[in-house]
Amino acid sequence: MSRIQTASGTFIAFATQPDNVAQDGTGRNSPFTGAFLTNMEKPGLSLSDLMIEVRNEVMRQTSGKQVPWDSSSLTGRFSFKIEGTITITPEAAKPGASQPNSPAAPAQPVDPKALELAVWNAIQHSAEPAAFEKFLLDFPNGVFASAARERMAALRTAATDVAARSPASAPEDACSRPGVIDDDFTGSGRTVGIKHGVMLSTGTDAGANFSRRRESRIVYPYTRTRLPKSGTLEWLINVSSGYFYSAGKLTERASCALIFTTDIQNGDVTWPGSAWLHVCNNGDIRFHVAGAKYEAGGRPEYRLEAQATAFRYGQWHRLGVSYGSEGRYIMLDGVLVASEVTMRQELGAGGTHQASIDHPTIGESVSGFWPNNQHEGGFEGTCARFRASDIQQGWCLSR
Repeated sequence: MSRIQTASGTFIAFATQPDNVAQDGTGRNSPFTGAFLTNMEKPGLSLSDLMIEVRNEVMRQTSGKQVPWDSSSLTGRFSFKIEGTITITPEAAKPGASQPNSPAAPAQPVDPKALELAVWNAIQHSAEPAAFEKFLLDFPNGVFASAARERMAALRTAATDVAARSPASAPEDACSRPGVIDDDFTGSGRTVGIKHGVMLSTGTDAGANFSRRRESRIVYPYTRTRLPKSGTLEWLINVSSGYFYSAGKLTERASCALIFTTDIQNGDVTWPGSAWLHVCNNGDIRFHVAGAKYEAGGRPEYRLEAQATAFRYGQWHRLGVSYGSEGRYIMLDGVLVASEVTMRQELGAGGTHQASIDHPTIGESVSGFWPNNQHEGGFEGTCARFRASDIQQGWCLSR
């Protein structure tokens, strides 16, 4: 993992040291989780002291092979259980149970701002409205209260929109209407797109096979295919790896792969609507649609991200993205993994300094401005089906 940038008042615990893999153990909990749960019940133990106890316990259980790690910028002391805390148990539950007679010892003060920041950092990318509702109960007048209310409202609006179009309410609606594009590469292999370097296979794992060595791509120009600038795109796809070019150098077997873009063919300028869809082996999915000409391509206000999803290399997945006036959404194997109603850009194109060029593409992105087509990159793997609909949130393959 790369170094995580955090603000002050943050504590990050890792189950093991860098460049190592944490053990799962043989019971219900891993060695790290078991040690953490046991020691967090000890009264008066600060978070830093807690990690020392956890570290020693895990090292003992794993014979020193696993060493828990932490990164801290705490500005105050924090304990899960304050020393002197009295736990009240109903007499009916424990007959004869005695209550402590001594008064509670003074607790170490906890910095409320540091605590709020730590909780906000943990939930700010959540797609669950309940997480923000709980945050507002705990910090109703906090620094991030306004942001929490806005995020909660946006998620509930998105959930309402999705429910109105959900398979439960109208299971046949999305698929009953013909798609603008519906390419089944497991059958005849015919496509309305323009194929380059794509090999078709039959039988098990059949579909259109993409390879870096063949510079594989299928291009869907707007003028020829009527690919919708507002609507839904879906893939039945198995990605085995990614690759990209940077500073004239090729990187293969990359952890993230570009599977769809509208920014290719002599394009050295980002135009409004230029789009990139990346999938990563750790489950991250990024769908970026540019909002301005000459945009660098990484601005978060135009990039919808789903983190730590079930997406993995070497597995078949049903992936879909929706975009347009109703917001932007990512659907994976029937689960809505990301949504943002304020992202309303339509698909556009990359291009030259003088004009945009419409070349939506599955597979490798290339550019005539760089030697040996060394521009964006692409993916290795198999696509069994691609469907495009002019209905926003018109989930068919991916639901």
